[in-house]
Amino acid sequence: MVDIQRANPQRADSTRNRQKLIEVVANHLRTSNDPLSMTKVAKEAELSVPTAYRYFSDVEDIKSAYLEGVVSDLRVFSEASELHGAALFDAVLAEWFRIQESQGLAIIHVRSRRGFLQRLHSDDAVIGEVARTWRNPIAELLEEHGISNVDPDIALYFYNLIFDPREIHDLRIETGQDKATEHLRRLLTKIYLSAVAQWAHDDHP
Repeated sequence: MVDIQRANPQRADSTRNRQKLIEVVANHLRTSNDPLSMTKVAKEAELSVPTAYRYFSDVEDIKSAYLEGVVSDLRVFSEASELHGAALFDAVLAEWFRIQESQGLAIIHVRSRRGFLQRLHSDDAVIGEVARTWRNPIAELLEEHGISNVDPDIALYFYNLIFDPREIHDLRIETGQDKATEHLRRLLTKIYLSAVAQWAHDDHP
């Protein structure tokens, strides 16, 4: 087997440097909400500022890459699952809760000024990965519950609205359900199904 790092040392260095920048920003997001500069990120990653700019245009670009990577891991989990229907949706949702716990506040601090649908329709990389991750679990959940005639983008919109990491974190802490993840997942899934079903009913009376 060919050693990729030996065969492509420049590519290996590029991947390693890019990941170091992402990890610096992710660690900062977990522990602080203070502003970051590319100069500070490069210094903590032990890279020069020009090198940092070679991979990312600004700190927001690094944040997007971090979140895209997190969602990509969830997509891989979903695609590898052999479950179907509501069981698939719940398994992916459980993994999403686990990821939120492991990543802490980092996911919460990554926000966009644009709305979900606007980002979805403008080929936003992160939201595109969210769509690829959740379209199938959502479709299987809705099919099992007999909910049809729903625009897939609208179904994704309600998913984003109800399962937003910031709001889930707030709900778990403020209601004392921080440990009752399974109960909370099932409750929010019922709310999600109700919202989508009502939309489908009103949109197609």
